[in-house]
Amino acid sequence: MLELGLGAREALSVPGTGTVIGAYTKAAYVRVPGGLFALTTRDVASGPLHARTDLPVARLGVGDRVVVTPRLLQAGPLLFDLRAATVWRGRLPQVGPPGHAGTAGRGVDVPGLARRLGGAGPGLTPAGDDALAGVLLVARLHGGQPAEEGLVGIAAAVPTNDISRAFLVWAARGQSTEPVHQFLLTGDPHHLGTVRAMGHTSGAALADGLMYALHAFARPVQQDVAGCGVPAEPRGGPAWPGRFSLSAPPLSARAGSPPPPQPTTTGWSG
Repeated sequence: MLELGLGAREALSVPGTGTVIGAYTKAAYVRVPGGLFALTTRDVASGPLHARTDLPVARLGVGDRVVVTPRLLQAGPLLFDLRAATVWRGRLPQVGPPGHAGTAGRGVDVPGLARRLGGAGPGLTPAGDDALAGVLLVARLHGGQPAEEGLVGIAAAVPTNDISRAFLVWAARGQSTEPVHQFLLTGDPHHLGTVRAMGHTSGAALADGLMYALHAFARPVQQDVAGCGVPAEPRGGPAWPGRFSLSAPPLSARAGSPPPPQPTTTGWSG
């Protein structure tokens, strides 16, 4: 049985023929007429582009033919019944009345960050993109549905590879991996630690982008004054430094310190 994130469900809603464009031990990236998705093993966290299965995706190779019908998905030697698939959706906390972002984040230059971070650094999803995904997700959290169209436009214009751009677009639509949503809902540093442990550079960069944006969007107006405690902007470029410099340390580094209060979850805002 498949578990489909919203992006995977969207990609598989259009019948047609596609191909495997990336193959790894735990995931195979697939391009079909409806978009991109990743067939993954169950030990990969739920996510918007993930179609999680108990079958061995390591059997798939680049170039394998993929066929989507209204009822079935065939990827190389693997066959799935789409009618039995379940759907996963990441929850976001409610931060205020629907569609009301107030003045929070007014000084966050999301388009500027996208220009500086987009496509920068190492990784299948470049580390700059992973950091930007954290910023886009928090911007969507604070801006609500009215902000989504603009954020999706920013994500879609990032000069990066198609797989990374797909993850960025879904971050702009309020969807990331399950540990990210658990962290946003609970503020538990354990979940942030889980995020940091994902992949080689992806998790650390994503967590730093999240922490930068959570601090930045929480401030009514940002002021560039020395010693004011405003987090430094993420930095990225061809020589990726590996980690961001935040004036406030990430929660996972505050040994013995309780996490800051998180917004009360009153239902779906995604």
